[in-house]
Amino acid sequence: MTRHSLIKATLAASLILLTSVLSVRALVVDALSFALEGAEKIVSDEGGFSLRKDFWQGVSDSGEGHAIKHHLIAGNAYWFWVGTDSDDVTMAIAIYDKKGRLVSDDKKVKRGKNWIGIPVEVPKSGTYYIAFKITTKDQTEAHWAVAYAFK
Repeated sequence: MTRHSLIKATLAASLILLTSVLSVRALVVDALSFALEGAEKIVSDEGGFSLRKDFWQGVSDSGEGHAIKHHLIAGNAYWFWVGTDSDDVTMAIAIYDKKGRLVSDDKKVKRGKNWIGIPVEVPKSGTYYIAFKITTKDQTEAHWAVAYAFK
């Protein structure tokens, strides 16, 4: 292989990798946009919650469960939203304490086409797990993002 051919091959591989990374990043941005769509009413002046700038993101196989570990403080109220760029999905969300006890109320879950959200007020400060699952109808992977707010 000539030096010129090697440079062209390296540039082509770099371009493919960059395109792939940008594509995944765009899908995660879409997932975050859907999570924030769920948050819209809650973080309005009327809802009174403050949206945090940090969030979690990832990709999961259809039906794969995830649990995000986070420290929550007693006396605060929280909302968590999971958004996905996938269409035709079934989503579930719940919040557990460090001993695996459910602390959220399934009856308070709110849903949109590409998002799910749940409020929680924890009984004591400590480590909690925001557990969620996204199942796609076509069994493909789902890009997701989790956003949250507090007051």
